[in-house]
Amino acid sequence: MQKKSGATKGWRNSLDEIFHNPKHPKSRSFKIALYTTIVAIIFLQCLSSLDGVFKSYGNVLIGIELIIAFLFLVEITLRIIVHKNPLKYLLSFYGIIDILSIVGYFFSIFLVGSNYLLSLRVFRLLSMLELWPNKAHQAMIASFLAIMRRSLTKLLVFFFYVLVVATGLAVIVYLVEASANAGFSSLPRSIEWAFGLLLGFNTHGVSPTSDLGKIIATLISLMTYVIIGIPLSIVTADLAFSEEEEEEEEEEEEEEE
Repeated sequence: MQKKSGATKGWRNSLDEIFHNPKHPKSRSFKIALYTTIVAIIFLQCLSSLDGVFKSYGNVLIGIELIIAFLFLVEITLRIIVHKNPLKYLLSFYGIIDILSIVGYFFSIFLVGSNYLLSLRVFRLLSMLELWPNKAHQAMIASFLAIMRRSLTKLLVFFFYVLVVATGLAVIVYLVEASANAGFSSLPRSIEWAFGLLLGFNTHGVSPTSDLGKIIATLISLMTYVIIGIPLSIVTADLAFSEEEEEEEEEEEEEEE
């Protein structure tokens, strides 16, 4: 019994290492195969979405898609089995993506089109950078990701305030324009216009006619430049701070030597 228990732990630990430890000898080969398969399924589903191609080769595409879906199901099941904390994996970003993609695919029996959720695994390609062969480049990538994580809270707070201000301005425009301008016939349409203008999207020719409305439209247009400038300054400041920290650490190491 102890031998069986040890053997079970052995293959579980081995698979866990392959899934999560990029330094494991077989991890690189597994991840290359996984990423290649993900790219293949996206390509196949793109072909399946074309009516002409699907009419001619639908059965072949469905067959290949089913084989890949089965392989993904085996992989995800093994990830759950070997993970030290399965619930932590299931609630993680990649865990949610994995479960949504595979459940959505097999749920397509009841809900037509949900099979395309299988392509959600494209988000797994975000971790491709760990396969980068050059260690210096890997260090640069890790540093960049650390900077982005450090800046994330500041960026979220900034964008939250921008969205709140834009929504407030949209409410004012609606109150001013609703009675005389069909483009602002409802509050949701006014908010849609404000966000479209803020992000530089097409506002479908809708524009305020009152003086106050035009002033607010100008303010929202100017906020577009703020959206570009301030996030760049936040990331740049964190980058400079990170470089200073690295220089200080290098100086301390030299002093110790």
